[in-house]
Amino acid sequence: MLSYLCKCVIQRNLPKTIISSKPFEPDFIKEKITKTNEKFHIENGAELVDEISRSLLPYNSEKQPIYLLQKNGLKITLENSENQILSSSISQMNTKYILSFPREI
Repeated sequence: MLSYLCKCVIQRNLPKTIISSKPFEPDFIKEKITKTNEKFHIENGAELVDEISRSLLPYNSEKQPIYLLQKNGLKITLENSENQILSSSISQMNTKYILSFPREI
């Protein structure tokens, strides 16, 4: 298994990655593990199939305020601007689910 991982890095044949906003179904993950076991004739394919989740807050208005310069020279914060669509989308907590598995399966 270690030689496979080393070859992947050296040949830049990195694992396939799927990113989703919803958790992956356990059956889908088990299917990837089963296919990995069959492809590489191993019993521990779960070590090559990995699921992680990341929670991100792209923008914190208190710690890192974004200022916009208006045409009249006034400087206002992003929250006080007319473009509230941008402000609301980057100030909410996001959770992304990431599944990686061998590209060959």
